[in-house]
Amino acid sequence: TNPRAGDAQILNRVLLNLVSNAAQALREGGRVRLEVWDGPDGTLEASVTDNGPEADIDRIRKALHAAVRGDSIAETRGWTHGLGLSISARLVAAAGGSLDVEPGEPCGARLRLSLPFGVL
Repeated sequence: TNPRAGDAQILNRVLLNLVSNAAQALREGGRVRLEVWDGPDGTLEASVTDNGPEADIDRIRKALHAAVRGDSIAETRGWTHGLGLSISARLVAAAGGSLDVEPGEPCGARLRLSLPFGVL
């Protein structure tokens, strides 16, 4: 294995938050998939995908972008993903990376992470 530049604690915390959130969204028979690969220009890319029902992609995206801008996140009324996503988005931004969401297939959500953690 080749060591990577970058803070391993950030990677560990973010992936743990994303996998934990995805697992909370599942119903019986649901799945969470974690993929990690080398990206362009020495980045480390990852995605966490769940097939849970009723993923509110717009709400997740707003939580991610509000956190990066430093805005407060609105009341979530029982929605459990806000704080973990906020922490993850801020850690990723501090490391110079990006975190975004897109719809999963055929349902659920896919969170995509990119960090400038090149191979040393």
